[in-house]
Amino acid sequence: MRYVGLATDGDGTVLKDNRMADDVALALERFRAAGGRLFLITGELVEQLAEFPRLDLFEQVVAENGAVLFDPATRGETILCEPPPAVLGKMLRERLASKVKCGRVVVTAKKESKREVEDVLAKLNIGWQIISNRKDLLLLPARVDKASGLKTLLKKIGLARNQVVGIGDAENDIALMRASGLGVTVADAEPQAKAHARLVTEGGAGGGVAELVERMMRDDLPSSDSSL
Repeated sequence: MRYVGLATDGDGTVLKDNRMADDVALALERFRAAGGRLFLITGELVEQLAEFPRLDLFEQVVAENGAVLFDPATRGETILCEPPPAVLGKMLRERLASKVKCGRVVVTAKKESKREVEDVLAKLNIGWQIISNRKDLLLLPARVDKASGLKTLLKKIGLARNQVVGIGDAENDIALMRASGLGVTVADAEPQAKAHARLVTEGGAGGGVAELVERMMRDDLPSSDSSL
């Protein structure tokens, strides 16, 4: 196979409504059996991974939108950047109550709370960024995203970016696609994500990944853009 690695986003991409269809799981199993290497690159918090369907299929996980490297086999985790100051979560909870979730690093809020989030970050002046993910906002240190997480992972396992296909569905997956040899979205992806993809699958969430896997195993994909 020209591309031996598949780096996929979670819900909305390999999952549909937080479920993995049987045909998708079978396609991923065939890919692994053929020598393919499968990575989950997700915004999910580490503690949410326990509920992720068929996590055993993935060799490695980049969680919290690039902030944490997680090994499904050992349950070991490596935090790839500085965690948030405690005051960040405290101030956001005071403003937004239960709408805020805090992971090892990432802090999440709803998109309708963007003004309040921006105000808190401005007051703290900590240099954190806001990344959109459909209806959610992801707060992370500057330069931490799915691209930085994938680059760290590939360096660790000795795989080149031009050997990897990255597929997603939302704005935060643009960084993943740019860091991969070939950037792909599923058919029902956000328009902003589609605009940055070199390939859009015919199928939507779940089915689009199964379709992509079959094409990878047939070497029926465009060549890597090694200039990036």
